[in-house]
Amino acid sequence: MCFHDRCFDGTASAALFYRFYRERFHDDADFHFTGMTHRAVQPWEDGLFDGDENVIVDFKYSNSPKVTWWFDHHQSAFLNAADAEKFRQHPGPRMFYKPDYKSCTKLIADTAGENLALIPVP
Repeated sequence: MCFHDRCFDGTASAALFYRFYRERFHDDADFHFTGMTHRAVQPWEDGLFDGDENVIVDFKYSNSPKVTWWFDHHQSAFLNAADAEKFRQHPGPRMFYKPDYKSCTKLIADTAGENLALIPVP
């Protein structure tokens, strides 16, 4: 799981998603956490998304087809206009972007509560 590092909201988002996923989907899932920092260049290194499920919380969108979950609320969520357009056209059933939220943790909590029955089990 990639999350916004050195940020309380990013860390809390990772912890909440971890609990949500283990309670709803796989209680024995093995998680690896990768703290991400904002850079002017592409933050997604080759081989980063190597799990059965690949999650990004409180951090920029990745157009990798290997990303299975994404939650973000930042106005700067997209690295370029092409990524923003790709997301708008095909957001995916487990991709959640709500720039009106002040907290990604709250976005995850609300989404899990409102859409729990709608989120397909992998």
